[in-house]
Amino acid sequence: MKLRSLFLIVVCLGQFACSTRYDPSQCSGNPFPDAHELLSMPSFSRLAFFSGKPSDKSLLDWEIWADAKFEFSASLKYHYTKADLQTRDCPQAVTLEIKVPASTESKTMGEAFLGYFEKRLNADLKGLRTVFAQSVVAFHSGKPELSEMGSLIGEVSSIHHVNRGDFLIVGIYQKSYYDAFLRLP
Repeated sequence: MKLRSLFLIVVCLGQFACSTRYDPSQCSGNPFPDAHELLSMPSFSRLAFFSGKPSDKSLLDWEIWADAKFEFSASLKYHYTKADLQTRDCPQAVTLEIKVPASTESKTMGEAFLGYFEKRLNADLKGLRTVFAQSVVAFHSGKPELSEMGSLIGEVSSIHHVNRGDFLIVGIYQKSYYDAFLRLP
């Protein structure tokens, strides 16, 4: 039997049971933390389901930690590209996706995510924080809020999924990744 693709979903038992392919020591200059650094924060403790998506057909891979196996209301996602074999295991973006209107726990997770990166990058993310605070109560269908920080871009945007509802996405992206895959004309 030939497998066309591998899609792995497991329940993480304990804080470090699900490992990531990202090793910060192998990714010189990468601004993103090991996922376990974020997952060890109390507000991220409910993200117990892990999904890794290796794909031979796509230009992108990702790893996701979510609060449910399928119908999740919060997830942390590490984005990878295959463009450069030397950096294929180095994330190009980290995003937090939460269902809106957001629960108190999801709102706290989003605030912790922005606070963590504000401190880690020594950046002023006040604009992102303001849009996030307004968007957790209602679907934000306007233009995404961007914050450029040298080679990084912070963004708060939203997406409507026809079956799952409205989601708010808070992300920190390598500018080259953002320009190649997300920037609107």
